[in-house]
Amino acid sequence: MKRFNFILLFVICISLNIYSQWNYNGNDIYYNNGNVGIGTTTPTGKFTVTGGFHLHETSDANLRMTMGYYKSPFINLEYGFINTLDWSTNPPTARNLVINSQVSNDAWGNVGIGPLVPIQALDIGGRLNIRKGVIQNYDPANPILVNGTEDLGLYSTRNGFNIRIVTKSAPIQFYTNGLFAPVGGEIPAMQITQNGNVGIGTLTTDATYLLSVKGKIRAEEIRVQTGWADFVFKPEYKLLSLSELESYIKENGHLPEIPSEQEVTNNGVELGNISSKLLQKIEELTLYVIEQQKEIEKLKYSINK
Repeated sequence: MKRFNFILLFVICISLNIYSQWNYNGNDIYYNNGNVGIGTTTPTGKFTVTGGFHLHETSDANLRMTMGYYKSPFINLEYGFINTLDWSTNPPTARNLVINSQVSNDAWGNVGIGPLVPIQALDIGGRLNIRKGVIQNYDPANPILVNGTEDLGLYSTRNGFNIRIVTKSAPIQFYTNGLFAPVGGEIPAMQITQNGNVGIGTLTTDATYLLSVKGKIRAEEIRVQTGWADFVFKPEYKLLSLSELESYIKENGHLPEIPSEQEVTNNGVELGNISSKLLQKIEELTLYVIEQQKEIEKLKYSINK
């Protein structure tokens, strides 16, 4: 009897080797040359599934994670997908999809989309498109969710945490003039150089000036802290005589210590400095008027006498 069983087993093995294929459970599961297929008689890998692949929650079959590949028969559209849905509602309600996460929300491992060796929690080796733009530094202790906008924004809702935009020895440029990045020759709306100089409407920034603007500036108030011209009223200040002042104007075409028209055209003026100089001339003019008034009083006294 034992010999008969051995021969029967040997015949079965030979049969399997000849046909090298078997099916199970109503032709749903197939074995072919070492590969197992579900829904296909020709599995191309060790385990091949034709159709969606569902993982159900143990106590509720409506909670599923689905993986699959979709190709539209009507339009040129095909994609692979992973999603988590609650099928108890119509339409199904989306649920969170968590990858390698602990209860404390600290990542166990890094996820790479493209890179074989991801170096951050999410490492993308290509371009990233965000449909509804909120990138948020979330604080679990102060759970403020930013969800009332579809604009692209960077938010830090953690107390004491800043938002940093960092480059490596290169300027930061802001463009608002179209959908595509400039290919050359276009001026950004604003630029911050690697040295911290800001240019608005211009790439020409002088290290002497922290802000360079090509265009007009409008403000409700500008406060400039600079020296002032009250030294004119001190006794030791030497005021030019009117004849000396007249000679200087005839020779130079402008007041003393005031830049000429050509100088202003070439170099502009420093707002604080020119304000102080103009005040100096007003104070000098005031002294001239006081002196003239004294002379008038003397003449009136002489005439009356």
